[in-house]
Formats: sequence, C-alpha cells, structure tokens
Amino acid sequence: MNLMQKCLAVLIPAVLLITACQKKNSTEPGLNAPPSIINLKAVPEAVGFGLTSRLWVTVEDDKKDRLSFRWDCEAGAFSNIQSMAKSAVSQTKVFRDSVLWTAPDSLGIFTIAVVVSDGLDSTRAEKDIEVKGFFYDNFSDSLDLWVQSYCDARVEDGIMHMLGNTEGYTASLSHIPDQAIRPEYTLEAVVTYSGIPDSSDFYGIFFNVNDAGYPAVTNYLFAVLPGRPNNWALLAFLYDDLNSDWFLLDSQSTGYSALLDAEEITLVRLGMTMTADKRVRVLANDQLVHESDEIANLETILGRDLSVSARYFGIRGSYDFEVLSDEALLSTVRENTSGRFEILSRTLEGRFGKETRILPPVLVPLRSRLQ
Repeated sequence: MNLMQKCLAVLIPAVLLITACQKKNSTEPGLNAPPSIINLKAVPEAVGFGLTSRLWVTVEDDKKDRLSFRWDCEAGAFSNIQSMAKSAVSQTKVFRDSVLWTAPDSLGIFTIAVVVSDGLDSTRAEKDIEVKGFFYDNFSDSLDLWVQSYCDARVEDGIMHMLGNTEGYTASLSHIPDQAIRPEYTLEAVVTYSGIPDSSDFYGIFFNVNDAGYPAVTNYLFAVLPGRPNNWALLAFLYDDLNSDWFLLDSQSTGYSALLDAEEITLVRLGMTMTADKRVRVLANDQLVHESDEIANLETILGRDLSVSARYFGIRGSYDFEVLSDEALLSTVRENTSGRFEILSRTLEGRFGKETRILPPVLVPLRSRLQ
C-alpha cells in the first residue's frame, strides 16, 4: 500500500465518522432547527378573580429533540402542568404542554408567555387573558338554591316556575352562570297573566345582599306593582333587632311604565342588571325603565360596602304589600314618630340604634298609612 492509499484509508473513516456525528446531534451549532409553536390557546380567555384558565401550547420540532416548556406571567399562579413533550426517541414531531393559570384579584389584561426550548434554540409565544372581576362573593349554578318567598315555586328543566297569589298569574326565571364572569350580571324573568292581578299583588326579581352591619340590608328588589299609579319600584329591605321595612332606594326609585300595565293576557320580560360600580338598570321587554347609582349612594350613607350574593336570588310574589305609590306622598313624610328615616332633618336614629347619621333624602319608608 503506497502512501496515498494509506492516507485515504485514514481520512475516509474519519470523514464518515464526522458526518455520522453531525447527523446524530441535531443541536450542533449551525445545524439545529428551532421548535416552532403552532398554536397557543386559553379557555376561557376571560375569567373572574381567583378563577382559572387552562392553556395549551402545540409545538412542532422536525428534529424530534427533547423539549422544555417554561410558563411566565407577571401575576397569578400556575399549577396542574400536563406535559406531553416526548424525548428525542419519540417518533412524533408534534408536542403539547398544558398548564392551569389562576387569576389574581385585580382587574386588567394579563399576558401569559410560554418559552419552548430544545436545549440550544428557543421559541416564545404569548396569550392575553382578561380578568374582569367577580361582582358576587358566591354564585350558584343551581336554581334549587334560590329563595322563593310568599309563593309556590318549582324548578323544572332549568327554569324556576312560580304561581302567583292571583289565579292565572305565573312567572318563570332562568339564568346563565357563565354570565357572572364579567363586571355585571343581568337577572331575567318572564311573567304571564291570564287575568288581571289583584291590586294587592306584587311581583319582582331580587338579589340577596351580604351585610353584617347595623341596620342590615338583606335584599335589593325590582318590584312590579300592577294596578297602581306608580307601577314599579326599586327597593331595599333593611332590618335591625326590632324592626324591618322596605325602603325606596331613592325618591326617584318609583314610577310608571306602560310596559308593565296588566291586561287580560300580558307577558312581561323583566331584567335587573347589577354593575360592578353598583349601578342598577331595570328593563321591561328589553326597554330601559330606570337606571341609577342608588346602591352606591346607599353604601355611602351606611359607610360600608355591600356585596351581593348571587347564590340566593329569584322571583318574589306576595300579597297585602303596602307601598308608597303616589309620588306626591314623598314630600309629606315629615314625622319621625317611630324612629323611621326622617326626610326633613335627614337623620337616622332611634329605630336602628342610638347613633345619628346625616342622610340625604333618599331612603323613604314604603309602608305608609295610605288613606
């Protein structure tokens, strides 16, 4: 074997060895193909305080490298990671990774980032999730937990059905729990008459209030008062150890709407919306009846926040319900003989304790002695 043959005998195996090494090691500089993120999704893309969103990332890697996934966000917490990334011996080129993100207790848009690396190169993708807050401190997805007062009611096919005190008067109520994951929630009811209701009847939709203060507020109620000059009212129920009463939230929280007139056969679709800034909006047949910030004003008067519980809410129906139906009577409530809210001096005392608070003329007793 001459010198040339000896050199070739040494060089050819060396070249083959180098080529083989290059093919086997895909992470060698200059030859690596970085992973490619095909899709990044979040379900849901809007959540409430402390609620969770599941994120999935799908990645393609031609070299079938061992991949690592890193999730980042400026707030919130990650948990329940479900990695489907395989090692380099896997036959698939598509890898997936999943994580559960718990939202923080703050409003805003939060960016979730995922970084996928094969040990040499990395790829990054981002997904925005909106935290819209949670207006209610607890929420029910079951109508069976809702409160019904002074009426017969049943839950059937996800709808609450109520029989009124007047024969032929029925109502139904339904809600969508997912609607609570946003700054406001609308409670809707459909009421049907097959005859004109008695003048003592009322019906309405209500939210329960969580309040440990004194006096305590227990309900907000959008009441419909058929056959009265003012046929609707927006009310709050207040009580202490000895007394309780319904009060108008504001002197303007009552009025007349032709949409609520009771005829021989009437179908009324009611809506009551509570917003994150404590505004109230009431509708009849999808038309606005009233909108104001009376609940925010009530909180200012009482000096505390009042959270709404959407675990207990629904339709109310009653009888012998005395209401202040004449707007002119509002200006005649001058006496404070039983310690009720007083309009002229704007104080609250006696009935709800010994302390005196300055009040604007917004809380008016409903159960007046009407002649």
